[in-house]
Amino acid sequence: MLPALLIGCHLTRMLPGGPVLVGDSLAPFEAGHPATVHYTGEPRVPMPVLPLQVFGYFYDVDIVLVSRHPDWDMHEYARIQTPEGPTWLAKDADPNGVQAVIVDGALLPEGTAVQSILAEMPVPRIPAHVTVVDHSAGDVIDVVIDTVNPAGEAVHVEYKGKMPTHPPKLRNGSTMGHSRQAAAVVLDLQRFGKGGKARLEIDGERVGMRRILGVAPMVFLLQQDQGGIVASSHRQSMVDGQLVVQRPAGAD
Repeated sequence: MLPALLIGCHLTRMLPGGPVLVGDSLAPFEAGHPATVHYTGEPRVPMPVLPLQVFGYFYDVDIVLVSRHPDWDMHEYARIQTPEGPTWLAKDADPNGVQAVIVDGALLPEGTAVQSILAEMPVPRIPAHVTVVDHSAGDVIDVVIDTVNPAGEAVHVEYKGKMPTHPPKLRNGSTMGHSRQAAAVVLDLQRFGKGGKARLEIDGERVGMRRILGVAPMVFLLQQDQGGIVASSHRQSMVDGQLVVQRPAGAD
């Protein structure tokens, strides 16, 4: 009965799974194969031609909230490390799975464009404030976040929880169909924890969390690697001996 209940509440789409391939099915991908490309002439351009746009990044803190708000499927508040220090992002997914990323340009070094953060990911990107008060210590994550959502509504988040100290048994994370209009993604969950204390306010109104089987709030704390291929428009060129990739291709 429990699996039927989980399917009924769509929880299974959120749960991580095991490896896609194991044993004999995995073996062909682990074996090395010699290159079978034979060039018949000199390169036509002085650079590698990228057939696909790929991406990869790591969230060392990722707070995921599934609220009862009718306009949003999921709220996500993630921290990434940059050469200039940590940067927080806010991501909201609408009921169709389209995610928009809120990036605080004020937190970036002078002259750094908002589009340079997760630049390879072609999702809606909105420059707005993401103010974070971080009292975290050790494996205890304790943050207060003030930002806006893609609709321009004020968002206030309070979260306190403990990051698991060991990887989960099942690490193949689910994308839940988010940003599928833009990317094909694989997720490696380095940490996956359920629970913690969360408070979410949107436009000044407190919003409750959806609950698993009507009991446990759908609040998660993760560390995860993300990588994959994306729909892309890009132009390649060599500038002062360096490969420059311009996105989109028609940008100035």
